[in-house]
Amino acid sequence: MGVMNAQIKQYLLYGAGLLFLMGLLNLYNYTHKLTPRQWRALRKLWETWRWPGLIALVVLIVGMVVILIWWYRRKAALARAEQAAINRQVAQGPTLLLLPRRDWPPTDPQKVALWSRLLEILPPQEHLAFEISGNNQGVAFSLHASEEAMPATVTQFMLEWTNVERRPISEKDPDPARPPEGWAAHFCELGPRQTDRAITPMSSDPLMAVLVELARLPDGARGLVQVMARADRATRAQLNQQAMSMRSSVQARAGQGAVDAGVKNLQTKRAKELEARTDRPFLQVMVRVSALASDPAQAQAVARSLARSLCAQFNQSNAVAILRAGDGAESLIARTFDGPARPWTDLEVGLLAHLPGSDALDFAPQLRTASAKSLPPTPALRIPLVALRAAVLQP
Repeated sequence: MGVMNAQIKQYLLYGAGLLFLMGLLNLYNYTHKLTPRQWRALRKLWETWRWPGLIALVVLIVGMVVILIWWYRRKAALARAEQAAINRQVAQGPTLLLLPRRDWPPTDPQKVALWSRLLEILPPQEHLAFEISGNNQGVAFSLHASEEAMPATVTQFMLEWTNVERRPISEKDPDPARPPEGWAAHFCELGPRQTDRAITPMSSDPLMAVLVELARLPDGARGLVQVMARADRATRAQLNQQAMSMRSSVQARAGQGAVDAGVKNLQTKRAKELEARTDRPFLQVMVRVSALASDPAQAQAVARSLARSLCAQFNQSNAVAILRAGDGAESLIARTFDGPARPWTDLEVGLLAHLPGSDALDFAPQLRTASAKSLPPTPALRIPLVALRAAVLQP
């Protein structure tokens, strides 16, 4: 939708410019053929109708500007209303706890293919939230999405991590984003500083640092990291266009002999980086790091500490930084997508938003895992049906 609107605006500007040039050309052709007598008649007409004509022209221009402003404001209001309706739909959706198995092998964050599939199944402009929360009493993963999107989303998680246990929130397992009565909430929203450069990790698995920080929090505080994402159809086309423009500029200047070899190599390398980045699908992502505590000052200190720890897990070539901060739990509970979203590729989202293997227990022993009764027996313990019948029928 964003790309289509941008293209429509561009075509309208091109059309208006073309009409203006055609009008100037016609005016020149007309006045160029006027005789001296016709010029005198035209001058007399101008002297007679100059002020009424100018007033009419000003009224026409002001009217067009007012109509244009009204149209853009109405369009923006409709877009805000549509997004608000989507946010309400997501807010009313279910939240599921995701409990990994203790016998899972370690997850390679660089190879998590989940998010490329999720962006294809999400309804237009709708987002979901992958969450990590807890303190020294327990750390857990959760998933929040609309009622419509949740079944297909769970299916994709099960394809990525077989036998993951799903558990709805309840009185025993309350919503991790909802603070206890009387507690305060502070949040920091994170994102990369640049939208056209790759987001690379400093560690093999940035999620482990989050688990360590959460597992250290005392009883009177609780941390929450929400990775909210929706499909991004515009960034890929924009970066492709940027790479093509850069290559065309280099070739044009090289043809004129006006480009230095070093500059040419740098621009060519940059164009290749942009093209490599567009090989992957994009999502609009907002990372919201929050802390809930009985003391507002403690909530702010914990949230900022957790946010800085998470930012430190990514390379400074495109640093992840705090883009906005605030107080209150309303946006946490509703999972509203109203902050500074940034484009991430599907693999970049997977660096942080994934379920870990058994190695996560070394970093956070309090991590909640699947209960034994929910796990299928290992192949070595499965009894063939024929042998079971023979054992039962044996006298």
